[in-house]
Amino acid sequence: MNVENVLLKILLSFVKILLSRTCSHLIRFPYVCNGCQKTNSCRINHYYYNPTIAQNEYKDTLISSRTGIDCTEESLKKLGEIISDGVKKGKSIYTILLNRPEIGVSERTIYRYVTNRYIQVKDHDLRNEVKMKPRKAYKYKDKERR
Repeated sequence: MNVENVLLKILLSFVKILLSRTCSHLIRFPYVCNGCQKTNSCRINHYYYNPTIAQNEYKDTLISSRTGIDCTEESLKKLGEIISDGVKKGKSIYTILLNRPEIGVSERTIYRYVTNRYIQVKDHDLRNEVKMKPRKAYKYKDKERR
């Protein structure tokens, strides 16, 4: 017999053992052991659904997906050069975006990048940024509305 054939037979027998050890509750929806009456006598690995853990993982995913910026360092550096060159010439962000439509970023996003120091342009170099007052932070009574 060939070595490959022997390895294939071993693999197939291992798969058959694994398939024979799966519970019928885990094969169909909801794929968990919640509500199963055989949990005390069953020797197969148990999978339980815990809604608080699922909700916390969901919130963590939302928070992590909304942090940072959706831009590579290379494109951010190029964007910074374009914006700083225009600002040094006395142009506003709006004018720079009108003349360079290939930038593909909104005016508000540029101002946010400048405020958070992603782009090396000073706030006082921008004419409109100095005029605008920072928005007032409201304190909500309901903690969930933040």
